[in-house]
Amino acid sequence: SFSSPIVVGAIAALMSQPGSKNLSNQQALDLILANLNDGGEAGADAALGQGMPDLSRVLNRNSPGIYDAAVASQRVIPTTPGNPYGEVEVLVQNRGTEPLVNTAVRISTPGGVVDSNITTLPVNGVRTIRVPITQPTTTGMRYDSSVRLSDGRSDAKPSNDRRVETYVPAVQK
Repeated sequence: SFSSPIVVGAIAALMSQPGSKNLSNQQALDLILANLNDGGEAGADAALGQGMPDLSRVLNRNSPGIYDAAVASQRVIPTTPGNPYGEVEVLVQNRGTEPLVNTAVRISTPGGVVDSNITTLPVNGVRTIRVPITQPTTTGMRYDSSVRLSDGRSDAKPSNDRRVETYVPAVQK
């Protein structure tokens, strides 16, 4: 798997940092696994495994005052009897070092805008929000999801606060 050299490289980079020289290989791996960026489905999944390593998160894990809400993924869930056109699933993750309180989530679909609030999101916590698709998808449909911190706090990494994607359904034969 191509992920093996990435993880080994992350372990080597972590162990070469000042103050980390006393870490064993297993301790370094455990720190990396405890600070993975989720994506796709919540938790471990076939496409992304347990998540994606983020060495910056590992190195800053003990730095207080880091607030980072991330739109970790956005995907279309297939139809079900209760949702004949499917759903948009948005995965929000706390990638900072402080719990997040009242994180605003906005999901824009062709059917309108849905605003949601995540009351509390612990460090490394993940929440899934699903919004029903209200019309048939025959051509490309744009989905736009964003998060915003409350109380005017600054997000440490604004580049992961929004995802915009166009979903094009598979052609039925």
